[in-house]
Amino acid sequence: MLPQEDWSTPSFERKVTYSNLKPGKYSFEIKSRNASGIWNDLPIKIDLEKLPYVYERLSFKIFILGLFLFLFYFYFRFRTNQIKKSKERLERIVEDKTRELQERIKELYVTSTTDYLTKVFNRGYFEKLLKEEVQRAKREESIIGLAILDIDNFKDLNDALGHTHGDLVLTEFGKILKKSFRSTDIIARYGGDEFVILFLSTEPEGCISRLKKLMEEAKGFSKYNLGEKKIQISLSVGILFISFKEEKNKVLELEYIRRFADKALYEAKRRGKDSIVVYNFL
Repeated sequence: MLPQEDWSTPSFERKVTYSNLKPGKYSFEIKSRNASGIWNDLPIKIDLEKLPYVYERLSFKIFILGLFLFLFYFYFRFRTNQIKKSKERLERIVEDKTRELQERIKELYVTSTTDYLTKVFNRGYFEKLLKEEVQRAKREESIIGLAILDIDNFKDLNDALGHTHGDLVLTEFGKILKKSFRSTDIIARYGGDEFVILFLSTEPEGCISRLKKLMEEAKGFSKYNLGEKKIQISLSVGILFISFKEEKNKVLELEYIRRFADKALYEAKRRGKDSIVVYNFL
């Protein structure tokens, strides 16, 4: 039933129009009078229902809301998946670049610390380690050994067969050195055919035994007959053992330690090569 203010104004028209009815049920009542002005006692009542438009229906509104939520969820999942893939792709790129950088750093470290021919440490890096280890040995009051090795007759080999063959001998000798000593022993090429080994927290007897075994192996791996001239590789070794438990040794400078190891090598050379000379500061 429409509120009274929405009723049509009585008139002589035989039609009435309601253009703004909301969806719902309505009762339409009609009263009329004749030419004498007499009204009918009972009005004519017509019940009707105005159906809502599709867009006004609750089901349609729920459908639109559901569609919106679905599209929002789909867009959210799509963007989340895109972000996840972008993150994974970025992580892979960072991981690859990090691995490449680490490999590059490792290569630079090896290049800067290792002798390219023999694959043992180079002189520069050995000097750094020697300084550090001597200082630590003084603090810990331990024994260290510094050995200097020289390949005998190497110049004759180079002159006879050329530097290429000499390089092969140095390469093989580097391999023998690396497998003959402990991983804690520091091995380096000091220059030309001269090598050094730093023995840390060691016992002199064990070091000397390993050095003698190395000397025998060196003699066996390279022998050359050049007509009437025979060339056999051998080693001269000078080694200095020093104990920093002794207070008098703690004041020794690094150069002093290095000089005595050199002196031991020169003494081995003076004795006719293929020999080992040991100096003890124990």
